[in-house]
Amino acid sequence: MKKSLSLVIAMLLFVVLGCSLGKMFNKKDDAPTPVTDKPTTSSSPTDTTTTSNSGGKANLSMDSFNKIRLGMSYDEVKGIIGSDGNETASSKVGNNTSKSYKWQGEKFARVSVRFRNGKLVYRSQSGLTTGEGSADINQAKFNKINTGMSYAEVKGVIGSDGEMTSESEIFNTKLASYRWKGKKFSNIRASFKNDKLTNKYQSGLK
Repeated sequence: MKKSLSLVIAMLLFVVLGCSLGKMFNKKDDAPTPVTDKPTTSSSPTDTTTTSNSGGKANLSMDSFNKIRLGMSYDEVKGIIGSDGNETASSKVGNNTSKSYKWQGEKFARVSVRFRNGKLVYRSQSGLTTGEGSADINQAKFNKINTGMSYAEVKGVIGSDGEMTSESEIFNTKLASYRWKGKKFSNIRASFKNDKLTNKYQSGLK
């Protein structure tokens, strides 16, 4: 009788213990949050590239470039072009500061300027006109152009104004470069120092 009672009690304990173990092993853990490789989006200002600080559209043309004058302030140049330029360089030596800016447009149009102590001392342009021009240029006219001539004298030989490509002035020295474009992409380039021709180049002339 005692053996039977002990057996029944043992069986009951086995059933209870088995049920408890079954619940423990069948319990499901909460699913972990999946990890993805998708990058997060940053709102940092450095993630955005802008072409103009003012938001205006740059007026890059020979007309606007010709209105820029040495000695102007940055705000005056900005007013002519119509937007802020992108700063490209800045330096300070002693009491002298220098800053450079550029504006870029469509089809490789570009205007570059440099200021010394807040005054424009250099300007240049490229791509503001088409590669082929209407200037009446030829080899004979090019041969008549001699170093030492003034811009007015060179203009008189060619018969028309040139397209200024760069101009600078510092320490009472003024440098200027011009280009005359003819048919079939021919051209004459001339460089002046204090209004005296120092170099001349040509390509495509006959």
